[in-house]
Amino acid sequence: MTEFPEKILDELVNLKSELKKIESKLDNIIENVKSSSAKGPSVTPTTETVEMRKPSQVVEEQEAKEKVEEKPVEGRIKCP
Repeated sequence: MTEFPEKILDELVNLKSELKKIESKLDNIIENVKSSSAKGPSVTPTTETVEMRKPSQVVEEQEAKEKVEEKPVEGRIKCP
């Protein structure tokens, strides 16, 4: 077996210690998620569809609506 320098062995021990701390934190997070999901209300996903439009399409639609709304009514004079 190859002998490691003392510095590398110390670093490995430190890394192993850090790994244990991280694993412990992850375990705590997992437990918190499990307990909160057990306590909280169940959320059902919706299947609502959302129409994705470009901003230019939205502007065009708004301009088209404005043009329709600007039709003069018979018998009325539009003020300047």
